[in-house]
Amino acid sequence: MTNKEFLLKEYRNALRKGYFHYAWVILQNLQKKASREKLNVEFSNLYVDEDGFLFSI
Repeated sequence: MTNKEFLLKEYRNALRKGYFHYAWVILQNLQKKASREKLNVEFSNLYVDEDGFLFSI
């Protein structure tokens, strides 16, 4: 499991448990990681479904 996969898993778990501040911190870390890797990732378009899965519209 890569660091990014681990962070996504932790993000989903935090949302399921209602730890929204922790989920926000994880999302910030993912955003920093994406900018370091120079990926074109738009975090403003990310949403979470009822199972806590991250997706983009």
